[in-house]
Amino acid sequence: MKRTDLRERGLRLRISGGASLIPPGSAPIRRSPLDILLGRWTLDTSPFFVAFDLAARLFSPYDLNPRGANPLREILADCVDFGRAAKSSIRLFVTATNVRTGRGRVFRNSELTPDVLLASACLPTLFQAIEIDGEAYWDGGYSGNPTITPLVRECASHDTLLVAVNPVERQGTPRSAREILDRLNEVSFNATLLKELRMIALLRQVADAGTGEGAQWAGMRMHLDLKHRPLTSLELLPSSMRNGTF
Repeated sequence: MKRTDLRERGLRLRISGGASLIPPGSAPIRRSPLDILLGRWTLDTSPFFVAFDLAARLFSPYDLNPRGANPLREILADCVDFGRAAKSSIRLFVTATNVRTGRGRVFRNSELTPDVLLASACLPTLFQAIEIDGEAYWDGGYSGNPTITPLVRECASHDTLLVAVNPVERQGTPRSAREILDRLNEVSFNATLLKELRMIALLRQVADAGTGEGAQWAGMRMHLDLKHRPLTSLELLPSSMRNGTF
């Protein structure tokens, strides 16, 4: 959803949060010419993808990429003005998962760097853990997808719009190995979000509104946008590689 869409509806964006912030078009694998010709959004006939998928199951990123080289680090440094982001009136919350503790860490505007964005999208089967302040981090989706608490505690707004990327529900039972792994990935990444939504619903019922933090929880309205889900139509693609440009 674009900011212009929100403005047309009389809404103003104050805060943005997320995890697994992989830049659009960053997936290293593309559809085969046959799939493009037939208009299929699948990598089933891509020899490189099949080989890559098998290699990721047999070898770790430390085996295949011992130096930990990641071309996205330089791209982010060149394309993103982190100094401007630090001063932006729109507050940003980016989550990464601490490998040692298993807990999510939320990075704010002034803390954003290329490594923070890479950490938020660091799938452990594809990339080496990103080290920040002496701690290793993996994809933030494992601990908060996204983390909602700061949107309530550190925001004066009373409405939070959640744009669903991974489907919560999917018809049919996955049968192939790839379908099973993909659905398992969707379920695990959605679990943290669903738990937070249930917690917020409970707090709205039991929290003493008053004028303190209880009032913030009681006054927050959550809106789940299921209409803007262009990525869910990409059948059989690993969630980490879904984007509409490849």
